[in-house]
Amino acid sequence: MSTVGPLQWGATFAAVQAEGAALGSDWFAWERDGEAPPSLDGNGFAVDFADDLRLLRQFGATTVRLTFDWSRVEGEQGKVDGAVLDRYREVLAAAGAAGLDVIGVLADGPLPGWFSVDERGWRDRRARTYYWPRHVERIGDALGDLVAGWIPIIRPVSFARASFVTATAPPGTRSVQRFVETVQGAYLASVEAWRVLRGAHPVALGVEGAPVRQGEAGAERPTKLYDALQWAWVDGVRDGELLLPRMVPLTIDAMRDAFDALALTFDGGYAVGADGRVARYRQDEELLATLHRLAEHAGDRPVWLAGHTASQGDPKADAEAVEIALHDVDTARSDGIDVRRWYWEPAIDGYEFGAGFSATLGLFDRNRVAKPAAEHLRDNRRPPEPTAEDEPDGDQRGDTAPADAPA
Repeated sequence: MSTVGPLQWGATFAAVQAEGAALGSDWFAWERDGEAPPSLDGNGFAVDFADDLRLLRQFGATTVRLTFDWSRVEGEQGKVDGAVLDRYREVLAAAGAAGLDVIGVLADGPLPGWFSVDERGWRDRRARTYYWPRHVERIGDALGDLVAGWIPIIRPVSFARASFVTATAPPGTRSVQRFVETVQGAYLASVEAWRVLRGAHPVALGVEGAPVRQGEAGAERPTKLYDALQWAWVDGVRDGELLLPRMVPLTIDAMRDAFDALALTFDGGYAVGADGRVARYRQDEELLATLHRLAEHAGDRPVWLAGHTASQGDPKADAEAVEIALHDVDTARSDGIDVRRWYWEPAIDGYEFGAGFSATLGLFDRNRVAKPAAEHLRDNRRPPEPTAEDEPDGDQRGDTAPADAPA
């Protein structure tokens, strides 16, 4: 890759994790039917957002990843809640006041039930080319002046797998074909969102790249499938050809020139079972190996490590985990890989899919008490305070290219 730009670090607030499921979302219906623990208010971010954002900045973060939940904005088809959009502007203003730039996510798993169930979600061409772009445009118009960049859809493979392979997310139907169709549809929907949002701020393609290996005998086919789907975007951004197993090849010329960055989410490696279930495993330099593989296909696009679930639920071990993670990031940057952003996921303990409130993965606990990982970042990764000489002469957004624009 080309010139390596400066690195920012931050943390994430996903929709359900931070605020609980919206009443109109498919995940709320899933909870109501007894398929998952109630998410309640998540980690309380809806009330405490201003204090939470200031807390992150006090520990040295300069950026935050926020999800603008479609299910809250349009829980019923065609009924847009303007008050929700106003509240999101308040959250963005608080982030700016705290000194954090914001990467906005438009879909991080749960979706409005009318879209994912009634309209078949990403699998349906009309749903992703009509309803979805209208929503993207609405969010761009309402919030675009207050963000630093966009990730339209994050974790496209993991959420599709939960929905159609392991049946641990709505609709809970086991179908490998629908799994593949959903992943393909999510990549195509990301292109649709890029068409709408491109220009003012960088738009990143959400990708996954977990190392996968067979966890038991009989798991060869699902292991190969998972790896192929995680990297199916490569032919799209390189050649304009979207090639997925079980699907007819698609020529998407616009995809070749689309996207200003690649937004990687990373949870460690996956050991795949014969039934398609996965178990996380950790191995030295696995993140570094993934970043090198990603860089082979990124071209001149910078990399955002848009969500790194490095926690093992043990605060003492997490301090070491953050040190290892950033060592891999620093090494990748020394090797010429343009990693510009790194986000610990999540910022604050809250609700986690498949675990409810029992998983404690944040930098801060539910009472906003810092854990050793947060203290390590504060003590070792606090950026230098700007001096008068560092201040730009004019409006930074208007006078310079976005920090994450390709070099």
